Amino acid sequence: LPPSSSSCPAKKTHPTTTNGVFLQPRAANTVRLGTEYGGFDVPRDMCFLRPGDVVYGFGCGEDISFDIALAGMYSVKVRMFDPTPRAVAHAHTVLHTIATHTAPAAITKKKYIDTAGVEREVSGSIGAERYFAAILETDPAKDQLEFHAFALGATDGRQKFYPPKQGVSHTLVQSSSSDQTEGLDVEVRSIPSLMQTFGDKYVAMLKIDIEGFEIEVIPELVRFWQTSLPRAQWPRLLAFDMDSIRKGHPRRNEPAARRCMKLLTDAGYQQFSWTGGADIVYLLRPSSS
Repeated sequence: LPPSSSSCPAKKTHPTTTNGVFLQPRAANTVRLGTEYGGFDVPRDMCFLRPGDVVYGFGCGEDISFDIALAGMYSVKVRMFDPTPRAVAHAHTVLHTIATHTAPAAITKKKYIDTAGVEREVSGSIGAERYFAAILETDPAKDQLEFHAFALGATDGRQKFYPPKQGVSHTLVQSSSSDQTEGLDVEVRSIPSLMQTFGDKYVAMLKIDIEGFEIEVIPELVRFWQTSLPRAQWPRLLAFDMDSIRKGHPRRNEPAARRCMKLLTDAGYQQFSWTGGADIVYLLRPSSS
């Protein structure tokens, strides 16, 4: 996909994001950034982004292709957050790959060895070999991406996260799908608190994939935007993996999810895409004033 002729100040002149792996054209004005598993369908040209803009991505798991593709296409800073052990290991391995321009040792097409010497897999069906090859081809600058082991919450504090019996996504609730262990004690931070910590007056985009707990975060986010920030400093794009509306998910709560979706639209966000059952992208509508 060649660079668009439109004026997008943050879009790299010669983006290296890999066609067909981390960049997949959809409709005329839409591309998928990231893999089928970990990506989102977003506008082809995100001309609202400015060089140096900050993006927050909550929930990394073992596929951060969206974050990498975004940094490959645009001159932005991506702060990634996830406190779960496998996500931490994966992020560290990916960042090491970017810094050294060297893929980890692959023992099969599906599996790789992380920076601690542990055998790992990439989420979804892409496999480790293609995933890390795409990272090297995308080649974002190493200072464009950073990782922090915080969980996202409505307020600051500490919480117990319970590991799943299978997979990477921990949960705050013990259930039949979680491993009945003591749990992992993690630090939880709100977005206003993180913005203060990092000195970010404006976050241009948010990606939130927090296993159904978006229904607790969204009302507080909307309140924060409406009471504490001018509209010009609201995120221009929101990307949710909204598990609260996903069929079969243990945290499914469709009435609460629908209320959150209405809060967003009432606040001024318009749905841009809805894919995979729960991947929803919103754009901030232009102000009518």
